[in-house]
Amino acid sequence: MNCKFCETENPDSAVYCKQCGKRIDGNTVCPVCHKLTPDDAVFCTECGARLDGKNVCEECGTLYEGRFCPACGKAKENAPAIVKAKGEPAPMDESAAWQKILWHVGSGLGLLTAVCSLIFVFLIACSVSVDKSVSGILSDFGIRDSMNLYYCFGEMYEDIAADLDSMMSYSAFEEISLYSVAAVQTTIAAGVLIAVPVLSVLTVIRFIFCYTGKKQKPVGTLAFATFLTYLGGAVLFLAANALRIKLSVSGSYISIKTDVPVSYNGATTAGIALCAVFAVLSLACFIARRGKSLLNKNTIINLSFTAVAIAFLSVVIAFCSQPPVSVSETGSGRSSFYLGLLTLASVIPSALKTDAELYFSFAYIAYILLAAIVVLSVLTTIKLCKNTVEEKHSTGLGYAIAAFATCILCMIFAILAINETAEEIVDSSSSAETGYAGMIVLCVFTALTMIVAIAHKVTDYCLNGKKQ
Repeated sequence: MNCKFCETENPDSAVYCKQCGKRIDGNTVCPVCHKLTPDDAVFCTECGARLDGKNVCEECGTLYEGRFCPACGKAKENAPAIVKAKGEPAPMDESAAWQKILWHVGSGLGLLTAVCSLIFVFLIACSVSVDKSVSGILSDFGIRDSMNLYYCFGEMYEDIAADLDSMMSYSAFEEISLYSVAAVQTTIAAGVLIAVPVLSVLTVIRFIFCYTGKKQKPVGTLAFATFLTYLGGAVLFLAANALRIKLSVSGSYISIKTDVPVSYNGATTAGIALCAVFAVLSLACFIARRGKSLLNKNTIINLSFTAVAIAFLSVVIAFCSQPPVSVSETGSGRSSFYLGLLTLASVIPSALKTDAELYFSFAYIAYILLAAIVVLSVLTTIKLCKNTVEEKHSTGLGYAIAAFATCILCMIFAILAINETAEEIVDSSSSAETGYAGMIVLCVFTALTMIVAIAHKVTDYCLNGKKQ
């Protein structure tokens, strides 16, 4: 590769010429924002600063170097630009004290987000308000009045052993399926109880490093990763026990109407809400500290795409905790069962007499794919958060495509499992109706997230002429 300035031959991997020291591609690095700008440009296309480092006097328009205009003597109002090292926050004007305050407040709120996530992760649980009319049905689905993460490490297996002992007879497959369902929940509980404390400690360490003068990345991204890991664990735990029962029975002597969902307990709901508030406020501080740079066209477009994508991802993560399929019967009344995929898998061995292994596998795989959707959505959100904290131009396109493809596969396996099991679940002479509203919502919003990511990528390429 030859240098376009001095024609010296350089290695193909070289960025700067070994003879003249200039960039081989002919671009110039802005001394203020460190973005690449065409060599013939006078001003940076990203931040508008002069590439030669000179100043324009606001009083008389004279071009000069230094702090004072040689023509009229007016002092330069702003301090010299601060050089930004890789991984550090964007440079700020020394006189803009409010920007520093916002930076510290944003970092402090990020730390609070991580600490709250650490506290509330140990309180993750789901519960159900037991109605006498459905208490027996809940037992059939293996749902208790209240379940927390610690239940998955011992008591769950004791309950399975007790249930098996109470049966007159059972097949080896029934035993394996019960323990397989329990193993998934134990894996989720162990993963979140390990990951959140580790990320919280790393957040605290990074916070300390930032305030001791050591060069580190901002606290915000790691703090948001901690919260999103906590949120993802809570979503997967509820999804593993997701169930909603609606009964509407009317007769001459009896009338029953009830709606019993499995939901987060009060501590989990409060923890998610509190951490979300701290995280949003922290993001707002990091965005607001940019000041006038927020008026830059590229910044507006980048943050707009980021906000829309995060909104769609929030819907995806929220719906992953809800029952994605349903079964309804009609007759003198109407009974509807909204089932989580792992809940569906747990009832298939006892509900089906033939091909139970096949349809159990379909439901089990569908839940694993649902867990993958949650993980991919969390990773995409973390990547997008860097756009607000570290001023990146991440689109999360790869994760978004993977999440959509995984959602389609999940829907296929879920439909195969519920269609065969529907009539056995309602246990009724009337025909059973199946529904997939939850899965359809997931597919729609993962598709929207992917479309936004594609549009973001294309827009970045068109505006900047290079891959971000």
